Amino acid sequence: MIYKDDNPSANWNRQGFIWGMKYSSSIELWKRTLTLQVNGRYNAPSITAQGRMQPRGSVEFSAEKSFKEGKWAVGTRVSDIFNTQGFNFEVEQPTIAQRSEFKWLTRRVYITLRYKFGRSDFTDRKKPSDQPSGGGGFDF
Repeated sequence: MIYKDDNPSANWNRQGFIWGMKYSSSIELWKRTLTLQVNGRYNAPSITAQGRMQPRGSVEFSAEKSFKEGKWAVGTRVSDIFNTQGFNFEVEQPTIAQRSEFKWLTRRVYITLRYKFGRSDFTDRKKPSDQPSGGGGFDF
């Protein structure tokens, strides 16, 4: 990223490399009745026209247990386990020096209860060979 300015009174010219990454992993246990999942996100320090954003990231964990052949499920999710979500910003110029930190409530616990209505097996669908040929329809 490159920010360029021709202002002779202050040097607002900046350049740098911006990158981030995400991670997601899940595992199924106990004959596929328990699912555990971990998600992570990281954004490296980055430049802006006025200054620099400090690194930021978070980790989230969830678990879901199903019952009665998958008809019922109970789950929980914890967001921002390490309570690190937010951001820090620094401005350093000849006439300005500022550091801002923003943090809000990001660690939360969610509880879910799920019930599946009806059938989820759709093997009775007609095959394309069972449909009449000809006509003016489009086949996607």
